[in-house]
Amino acid sequence: MQTQQFDTLIIGFGKGGKTLANFLGNKGQKVSIVEQSKDMYGGTCINIACIPTKALALAAEHASSHHPNTHEEKQAYYESAIKEKQRLVTTLRQKNYDTLHNNPNVNVIDGLASFAAPTRYRSSSVIPRKCSRFRLKILSSIRAQSPMSPAYRVWKRVSVSTIARP
Repeated sequence: MQTQQFDTLIIGFGKGGKTLANFLGNKGQKVSIVEQSKDMYGGTCINIACIPTKALALAAEHASSHHPNTHEEKQAYYESAIKEKQRLVTTLRQKNYDTLHNNPNVNVIDGLASFAAPTRYRSSSVIPRKCSRFRLKILSSIRAQSPMSPAYRVWKRVSVSTIARP
């Protein structure tokens, strides 16, 4: 089992988490960022909200301007739109991962994480880890169905940048 020491732990690889991890890493801080799904590198906007929605809306507008008539024509436009959306999302997700992975001061951890004490966390990452020590902890997003426990509210140096609503 591995033990790590770093300056900052960020839970969540969304816009706030990735930006802060890269910024602090570039300033020389040792940062670990934890994301539960490789399919969510970059956050909600890139993977399931803003970008995919706009890509599909643009594809629908394009298809509409060409007036497809048959089921086969419409199906071809649909399949093309889905492929292009997936290509775009995959490219952006990889770019976000590469930015942090290539920063020598940033460690990307795949798995679930939770704070175990004011300076310790637990992770269910692929590589088993003991609770690690750090100075600053940041939740870049929290699901509303998993509210913060009262313990989080009394710990110093816990920052919550967003709370996702269902």
